[in-house]
Amino acid sequence: MGQSVPCPWLIYALGGGWGHLNRTVALGRLAAAQSPVHILTNSPYAALVNEELERWQQQGQSVPHLIAFSATLEKAALCRQVQAQVISRSYRCLIADTFPRGLGGELADLLPGLNCPKVLIHRDLNPDYVRSHQLSEFVARYYDLVIVPGEGAVPLASLPQVRHTPPWLIYDAAELAKRLAHPTFTKGAGPCAPTPAPNGGHPLILVCAAGNTAEQEFFGTLTDQLQQAFPKARVRCLAANCPPGCPPALWLQTWPGLPWIAQAAVVVGGGGYNTVYECAALKKPLVAFALPRLYDRQSRRLGRYGVQVSTMAAAIEQVKIVLQRPQRDVQMPCLSLSNAIALYSNGATNALRQIQQVLGG
Repeated sequence: MGQSVPCPWLIYALGGGWGHLNRTVALGRLAAAQSPVHILTNSPYAALVNEELERWQQQGQSVPHLIAFSATLEKAALCRQVQAQVISRSYRCLIADTFPRGLGGELADLLPGLNCPKVLIHRDLNPDYVRSHQLSEFVARYYDLVIVPGEGAVPLASLPQVRHTPPWLIYDAAELAKRLAHPTFTKGAGPCAPTPAPNGGHPLILVCAAGNTAEQEFFGTLTDQLQQAFPKARVRCLAANCPPGCPPALWLQTWPGLPWIAQAAVVVGGGGYNTVYECAALKKPLVAFALPRLYDRQSRRLGRYGVQVSTMAAAIEQVKIVLQRPQRDVQMPCLSLSNAIALYSNGATNALRQIQQVLGG
């Protein structure tokens, strides 16, 4: 008789932008080594991520399976499709990222009937949203485990089932170093080609345009202005699509972005989860805008790491301050792998162990 296939983990990762998808893939790729993992997403960046996951799979790595819904799907239709997917089969566990009731409330009716452990990934949430939807009572009743991925004193942190981890990253430090050293990165596919001289070299200014579609033109224009302000620097804009206003020669379309952050002298972006905590892990100077969000508090996150600005002129001035620091205080791109990578902890590994304990193995 053939060996039975274990029930998959189901991870709910709906929400715009990069954060939900990147965070759950960080967990899912670790869990996939032991069990199938399905990730529900409506991220407009799912196709780009899936291309890279397929490459990893061809290299023999275990990867999660993305179940992607259209990013433009009307909310009611999206809720129906998600509910149909959740009830279509048995799952070993349900893991919801950020939204315990679902982005449109679609999980609220399903959770009481799901006979499997339920885990909430508690990224920071606006306290007004938590109160208005009585999320404290809801989570206390229906979730077996709540994991706070490096966000500190979040609104539901007082619940007894809460556990804290460091921030979650796609790669741990050792894997990042290995990937940076790979020829496909160092010989043309990454910012190490050509290697700049340690003294008087060309620092990499990396713009992370990871916000919503409406914000892309802002980051595209900022990229162009940064290149004009610092003609001896190498300015690059990391984005899924070339933002309006961004010179095409300065655009980078790649995922994950962590290897590029590792090479940067300074990063400019928003106050989203990935940008802030990837820079913090690698100890990279971050100049960032607190972008308006309905559920997230980017200003609070930037209060923990980064320099917050509100105008392009202020961002350019802060970049200038960073680049004028002594060379030893600014990690120049490709100076050495040991300098480019700090020994950080990847909270996704901690989270995997905590979930496995709830699952009983």
